[in-house]
Amino acid sequence: MSDETPPIGVMLGAAGGCPEVEFKGKTWKVGHPTQTTKATLERLVVAKATREITALKQDLPPNEYAEMFEGHRKAVSAGKFKTWSEDWQAIAFAPENLHFILLSLLRENHPEASERDAKDLFTSAKEDVEIALAQVVPDFFTLLYREHPQIKMYLSALKENRLTEEQKTLVQTAIAALLEKFSSTAVMPGIAGTISSKVSSSLAKLFAEASPPTNAPS
Repeated sequence: MSDETPPIGVMLGAAGGCPEVEFKGKTWKVGHPTQTTKATLERLVVAKATREITALKQDLPPNEYAEMFEGHRKAVSAGKFKTWSEDWQAIAFAPENLHFILLSLLRENHPEASERDAKDLFTSAKEDVEIALAQVVPDFFTLLYREHPQIKMYLSALKENRLTEEQKTLVQTAIAALLEKFSSTAVMPGIAGTISSKVSSSLAKLFAEASPPTNAPS
């Protein structure tokens, strides 16, 4: 199996059965994560950052606001809000923005879903939403972590057989600390442990597949 093989939920995508939440006479399908889900989350993060800038327009001198907005535009163009960037994490993992993860998954089946819809579901159908997310969010974070810069670099080094056993241990310890940091944050606190465990298991398999046979020449 290639290291590019996604989790089963990702492979299923829209074709798989989705968890459902009944709310106000409508059946909301919480989609399985795909690359589109990741892109949607990035767009939501950019939109949030943009609103934070435009909210200052009336309070700043025109020249100062124009300079601030231009700086933000350049940051967006330069990819400063791409997945796992510091700016992305600051917004995506902020407790007040947890509905972004739900909304990203909802839009797999409901392109018309709004932030208000996601917030209403989070607050008024909390238990049902938590159960739905418990079924799909671990796969979402597995997808995200597989694209973490540190993990991609490690996989590349493994494939090229460039690491000593000591280096492998050091890197894996750093990755474990990365996951531990995540599980101790406010991101999906009810299922953070499950997410971390599933991601760890998936990465361990990925690393094993990427490692050359023990008798391979160094």
